[in-house]
Amino acid sequence: MSRRDRRKSKKPMDYSQRVSLLKAKALTEVAQQAWNSGLRYKTVPLLLDALRRDPKNPQILLSLAVACGKQRYYKKAEQYLDRLLELKPNKASVHISVAQVYSTIDRHERAIECFRRALELNPDPAGTLSALLDLARVYERSHRLDDARALVKDALARDPGNAEAILQGAILDRRAGATNNAEAAFRAVADDAARASHIRTQAWYELAQLLDDQARYDDAYQAFVSAKQLLRPYANQHLQQTQLTYQKNAQLLESLDGATYKKWHDTAQQDSPYRFAALTGHPRSGTTLIEQVLDSHDELKSADEFDVFQEWIHAPIFRKFPPGTPVLTILQQVPAAVRQQARATYWQQTEAIFDEPIGNRMLLDKNPGLTIMLPVMNWAFPEMKILIALRDPRDVVLSCFMQKVPLTPISANWLSLTDTAEYYARAMQTWLKVRALTLAPRLEFRYEDIVADLETNARKILDFLSLPWDQRVLKFYEHARAKMVRSPTYEDVTKPVYSKSVGRWQNYARHLEPVMEKLAPFLREFKYD
Repeated sequence: MSRRDRRKSKKPMDYSQRVSLLKAKALTEVAQQAWNSGLRYKTVPLLLDALRRDPKNPQILLSLAVACGKQRYYKKAEQYLDRLLELKPNKASVHISVAQVYSTIDRHERAIECFRRALELNPDPAGTLSALLDLARVYERSHRLDDARALVKDALARDPGNAEAILQGAILDRRAGATNNAEAAFRAVADDAARASHIRTQAWYELAQLLDDQARYDDAYQAFVSAKQLLRPYANQHLQQTQLTYQKNAQLLESLDGATYKKWHDTAQQDSPYRFAALTGHPRSGTTLIEQVLDSHDELKSADEFDVFQEWIHAPIFRKFPPGTPVLTILQQVPAAVRQQARATYWQQTEAIFDEPIGNRMLLDKNPGLTIMLPVMNWAFPEMKILIALRDPRDVVLSCFMQKVPLTPISANWLSLTDTAEYYARAMQTWLKVRALTLAPRLEFRYEDIVADLETNARKILDFLSLPWDQRVLKFYEHARAKMVRSPTYEDVTKPVYSKSVGRWQNYARHLEPVMEKLAPFLREFKYD
């Protein structure tokens, strides 16, 4: 039977079927609106309802996989992707879409498998080129450089002027040591105003990193500035959110006092305590390094930037109050039962991401973005232990400025050294206020001390957490190779400790001069002066 005959033989849908499909479409649209509005906890239930009404809809399955994957429910994401492939086993575009989701959640082997299958199915020429370059990026991230090179060569044979292919080839040249070729290609893409903005931005970042590796620091700084200038038009929404965060943060710090913290501490006497520690500080202060060290311990389970606290405690509670309501007012008005439920939900959602119970192990929530929210964490978990990563503020600010990361309400502040220093000051002022008031156990450690003497400092931190010594923490990099690392330093923490980043700020001292006054109080406070 021909395809045309099969279409003719299909029975027309009855009224109830048409209504069900329309409701599924509406639910999918509402789910997308909820996601875009930050109501992520509502997205999956809405999509599941849509899938119940239209169980073979590829777009709903793909949306569910993306929503689960971005919330770290990786096994659920894989289940939806597998179901989608079962429905459309011979459609190249579906394999490409599935592969792209696997790539974003760092399931590289599954991504490679799906990209290769898409290429075997011979999609349209544009789809082939896209799949070749996407697969090349996955190979490069997986350190399969020869495989990546072959695909880039194929892509350039199909489209010699393709900017993404030229850029990917330059990245491979840089990694292979062909720095002159890489620099020329990076500059050609970065300087071409006809190229897409995101491609030019990446080219500037890659060029800046190459120049920094060659100790051409002034040139590297100018390349970083050029990348930031291309990003700035897309940062306004995030920067507006930053200003609201600053206002709320300043108001909260002004209102906090010892009596408030004592009340939280006394309230906790009625709680069933959790074995829980928060690892925070400021991004680029060494939190990823020490998280990998501690996660090598048998009696500890680390949550690497899961964002569960923000998504399942902070956002749902604060959203119930009118905008502009002071943070402390909100915390004072939350019923005890709601707070207890929030604590339980936090634990349950974290275990759901792990897909296993935490049991008697200590949970370590590592997230440097939580520093500015520490008072709210103290309110929810007065019993938690607090680990604060410190690093020379000049190195922290410079390292943040140099990062090639997607725009977020935090990273949008890294588009200039001035804004980066301001965010650093706000975050660390929050810590200093909490440090003066909290009754929770707390320990500061210095990145420079960790890289100078890992064992001594690891023992000190394990003692603070009431954990026995475990020799495996000294070979954390072996453990890190077997797990996903979310930080931009994913490659660095799979290697033994090194000290090349200590004092890096001195290479850019001239450019840091305008922010030194802002950083001076913290240099003194943390003894980096």
